[in-house]
Amino acid sequence: MLSLPEKRKGVFIVGLTLTVVFSILIGLLHFGVLYLFGVPFLGIFAGIVLIWYSQISRAAKFFISVLPLPLIISSFFLFLYLRTAEGEDFVVPAAYQGEIVVFYNEPCGTPVHYERGRRIYEIPNEGVLITQGLKNEGYHDRKFYIRQSDGILDEIPIFGRQDFETEKKEWGTYTRATQPELTLDTVGAFWSHGRETYFLSRDSIGYTVSTYREFSRDAKERAFEQKEFTGRAEALLIKCRQGS
Repeated sequence: MLSLPEKRKGVFIVGLTLTVVFSILIGLLHFGVLYLFGVPFLGIFAGIVLIWYSQISRAAKFFISVLPLPLIISSFFLFLYLRTAEGEDFVVPAAYQGEIVVFYNEPCGTPVHYERGRRIYEIPNEGVLITQGLKNEGYHDRKFYIRQSDGILDEIPIFGRQDFETEKKEWGTYTRATQPELTLDTVGAFWSHGRETYFLSRDSIGYTVSTYREFSRDAKERAFEQKEFTGRAEALLIKCRQGS
């Protein structure tokens, strides 16, 4: 048991508190705090200085000086565990290409279906799924599949870039490669930047299932299709809410 000399006992308590609290903060607040003017590290540094100024044994000082490392690592993984969302599988009908949207937290919607602990979103032919499930907050593990006519699921990639050449260079590095080579005709899911369905409900998520060849078409043509899709999504959402 650690023996605390009465002399400079308060200095030790303050130093230990600073060291432990700021170590845990760095882990819990993720890497963003590393750029917060160095305040968390200054707190740890100040705590260790006070520890060494106190009258505890040298062995105890060394032990507490290295204590921040396991505290940061353990609190970081605790943060990841607490903030990891449920896995989500988006299942798109065969031959479907275009926008899709999932509206969450709608009492009129369908209950969330689970398989192997993951949420399964069966996207209807209209590309609009309305579910009772709450929005899935946290770090996401999402996968996209196309359900073929024989029921077999083929996984498709989630594209991280809107530029084909950049995506091709990073294929298999930042993107989970679902096939050996990326081509202009590889079907995948693009994040729907600037989607209009967000304004129908903020409890929603949208993607565009397409190829780079289709995605790079005329911007005005794509904007018109997006507006048409938003109109259909709004009509389905209103119909659902009025029927509940």
